[in-house]
Amino acid sequence: MDNNQVSFPQISKGKHTLFYFWSGRQMGHFKNVTRQLDSLQRKRPDWQFVGINLETAEQDWRGMVRKMQVDTALQFRVSDSDQIRHLLHDLNQCIIAQDTIVLNGFAHMKRTLLLQGSQELASQ
Repeated sequence: MDNNQVSFPQISKGKHTLFYFWSGRQMGHFKNVTRQLDSLQRKRPDWQFVGINLETAEQDWRGMVRKMQVDTALQFRVSDSDQIRHLLHDLNQCIIAQDTIVLNGFAHMKRTLLLQGSQELASQ
């Protein structure tokens, strides 16, 4: 949350990472994501779960992140959502990476909850 620009490979270097997306404009989705994260974090404590916010003003985003009670170091905001929005089918899409390599760029957040192994996550 310190306004530094970072890339997906920088964040996922040396780690299993799930990048998920959310928007302050869709509060129902925002609440569902936080519930889903709780379940995923219990299943995968060795993974990092990185939030990417779209379409939310910076001040609003900062307040929402504090309310989420998540690791603020793993929350990022896209300043220009058009840069990434064309890559997403919907906000339930997530990206799974392992040590800088994207294993699955089209995973689905809800279906990912049911999976057990990293290979299953990668092929989801």
